[in-house]
Amino acid sequence: MRVAQGHRCAICHRHEDELPVGRTGRPRLDGTPSAEAFRLVVDHCHETKVVRGLLCVACNSAIGQMRDSVDVLAAAIRYLQRHIPAVS
Repeated sequence: MRVAQGHRCAICHRHEDELPVGRTGRPRLDGTPSAEAFRLVVDHCHETKVVRGLLCVACNSAIGQMRDSVDVLAAAIRYLQRHIPAVS
């Protein structure tokens, strides 16, 4: 999936090399080393459990805060568009 997305967030398109390193995986019960630190996270639909793609932590958090709602995200876009300064 990382290769298919060009090692980029599916929303903001920042390359994983530009992203801060996330935390490492949980310690393993068998004592083997934890999973390596990550920069892109797996996004999934909480209702269907279907994986949608890889996102940076910021984009994943943003859509989670918007409750995965297209309507709420559209309202946020309209809000921002109303408050963007005019560019001359």
